[in-house]
Amino acid sequence: MILNLNSLLANKTARGTTALLTFLQAAVLSYPLCAQAPPATDPTPFPVISQTPSHEANIPDRRPPVELVFEDPKNLVDPSKVTMTIDDADVTSFLEISPGRARYSPPGDLPHGRRRVQIILAGQDGQPLATYQWSFVIKRFPWLTEGAAGVDVSASYQYTANKLVGTDPRHQTSTNLGVTSRAAEGGWVATLNGNIRYEDQYRPRGSGLEGDKVDVPNYLFALERENLQFQMGNVVVNESQLAAPSLSNRGVQGKLRLPILRSEVHAFVTRARASAVGNKNGLGFEHGENRVQGASVIVTPFENPQWLRLHGLYTEGESPGSQKRSIEEGQRGQSWTWGATSNVYEGKIQGVVENSWAKFDSSLGDFVAPKHDEASRGQLQWMDRPFNLAGDPVQLSLVGVYDRVGTSFRTITNPGIAADRQGFNMNMGGAWRFVSLSFGGALFWDNIELLKLIPRTTSGTYVGTIGLNPPNLPSLSLNYSKTDQNSSHQPPEFGARRIDNDLHRIALTTGYGRETWNINLGTGLSLLDNKTEPRQIPDNRTINFTLGGSWRPAPTFSLGPSISYNQTRDKNRQAVNSFGDVVFQRVTTDSIQLSFATNWAIVPQELNLDLQQSLGFSFSDDNTSERQSASGSLRLSWNVEQYLLKFGRQVLSLRSTYNWQDSLSGTKQLNWGFFVGIDFFFPAKL
Repeated sequence: MILNLNSLLANKTARGTTALLTFLQAAVLSYPLCAQAPPATDPTPFPVISQTPSHEANIPDRRPPVELVFEDPKNLVDPSKVTMTIDDADVTSFLEISPGRARYSPPGDLPHGRRRVQIILAGQDGQPLATYQWSFVIKRFPWLTEGAAGVDVSASYQYTANKLVGTDPRHQTSTNLGVTSRAAEGGWVATLNGNIRYEDQYRPRGSGLEGDKVDVPNYLFALERENLQFQMGNVVVNESQLAAPSLSNRGVQGKLRLPILRSEVHAFVTRARASAVGNKNGLGFEHGENRVQGASVIVTPFENPQWLRLHGLYTEGESPGSQKRSIEEGQRGQSWTWGATSNVYEGKIQGVVENSWAKFDSSLGDFVAPKHDEASRGQLQWMDRPFNLAGDPVQLSLVGVYDRVGTSFRTITNPGIAADRQGFNMNMGGAWRFVSLSFGGALFWDNIELLKLIPRTTSGTYVGTIGLNPPNLPSLSLNYSKTDQNSSHQPPEFGARRIDNDLHRIALTTGYGRETWNINLGTGLSLLDNKTEPRQIPDNRTINFTLGGSWRPAPTFSLGPSISYNQTRDKNRQAVNSFGDVVFQRVTTDSIQLSFATNWAIVPQELNLDLQQSLGFSFSDDNTSERQSASGSLRLSWNVEQYLLKFGRQVLSLRSTYNWQDSLSGTKQLNWGFFVGIDFFFPAKL
């Protein structure tokens, strides 16, 4: 009101009440325009003429001038009251201020990445008139918005004059180069992670390391932008439960998201079978006789993709003969799969259904037509916290799965699937406070086509577990399982031998620990009845017991002892009696294993001592399996980087190992070795 009161005094000689009222009305109307500061939230209290750098601009300059040019026709802004911050750091003292202009020239390089600018314009009384905020991005490299790379080099060399026969080489060299990188520009993001290794060794009584000495065991290159993704290297393909549940191998895959019904298109080409030793350099699918390719379409028709997800998949491929079965010349096949997944009630209920058709040929050298068959799977899962008990929620879950696989169903991408089988399994569980409980079962029928040359069996498995994990008290876990196998069709070729059996297992584990020590105890009982005549239940009984723990009496010293005991009693075991006759009798075999580990930091961060010791005994009441063995190693490691290179870590180690065994057959062996090695670790990041 200062401006209006002065005007009122200047007009005190005005004549008449009408003139005074007219002026007061004009003064009141003009007050918000003249005296009230524009609110900071007003987007254009002073129109902006130019703004440098522009909002969200990507610039390579590490010292960009930051400038705001604005209109101030009434000179309401006091240049001495203008303030500026960069990432909340006050840089007002470096400002160049003139009417309608505020400029900041950084005296040093700004960090790369996103920078936030705030300029506050104020009047003579110091009250803010307007606030301007924007951000820009400084590229790490002139040609990249974002770029980072990490290299981790490790190398190890080991030599010995006395080697352990058949175990350790005379000398061995191993080097690994790990690379981790990321780059971004123009909406594209590229990453590369992988390892390159070199290995070489020499054995006086055998050949050296087979295969290429330089190898690329794994790498993955990925390129992404919005709805597009491309990967090359050790890719993981998860397209369906039946046809491609988890295909992890060297190859390429691409994914493209489309706006039509929120759909996705996937395509992949990978090696069908991994190399026997490591992975060869290359893309991984150079040879057509060892390759799998496929494509899928995924559609989510509803706005919430959890409600319904539809997918279709086609795969085909060819694989060379398996090394385990050299008689098999190879295999090739195709498969078509469709499925649907739905999550409702905020994900508490989930349903999955899938059906797959396959055409498969398991012998590429013949002219037999490929066999066709199909497989189906359905799964229903429920998980919720329906109520509270004593003020704490109770979590319940239920999972049921049904499977049916045809006799001739095979896929290149899922070679381990069990054919000619149908059945279901169900599992229920609950958790409340520190108590957890689960139980379930499975029932499967094999040889569902009733082939006459093999038995038709029914297998049932029933499991139950209860766990207690109270705070500050020992934990407890009790497990029970029962497995039955019964045959309803027995081919005459099997004779008196049957494949029916019952197996019961009980296991109990408990553990307790504090900051400097812990102890673990486990025991188990297994009973097997193979239902052969004469009945002597059980045909096999196994008892095991383990006790272990660790103790750290000082921050630089720790101990880890353990003991395990196992006893097995077989009903029918071939043995030789006192007359030299071969008989079948119950045989009890006992075995004991003792181990001890010690770690002592003699000089913290510089000199370390490791000791590993193991001692075992095995003996039976028919005197056929008595055996004693012992092994151990001692290693003294010295971090010598302060004497060699001031970068990374270098470790000089002295190691001594031994293996000793003695058996009833008279075989005795003692091997020992003394090794000298040096390890290098060089991490670097850009």
